[in-house]
Amino acid sequence: MGIDKQRLAQYCASGRKQVHGWLNPVDAEMFLQILLLQDSLGIQGGTAEIGVHHGKSFIPLCLG
Repeated sequence: MGIDKQRLAQYCASGRKQVHGWLNPVDAEMFLQILLLQDSLGIQGGTAEIGVHHGKSFIPLCLG
């Protein structure tokens, strides 16, 4: 099925600023690159995050 790369990239670049919490630009870029790599390798599966505050770093996991 693949991920919506444009939506994921947009969130990591600027959408994350609309959500309260902590996700630095470098961290967002790392999320983006890892998720794109997993997609290119066909890696699929569920996702989870321990300690979700407002979901700022959980959102890119779900988009991926």
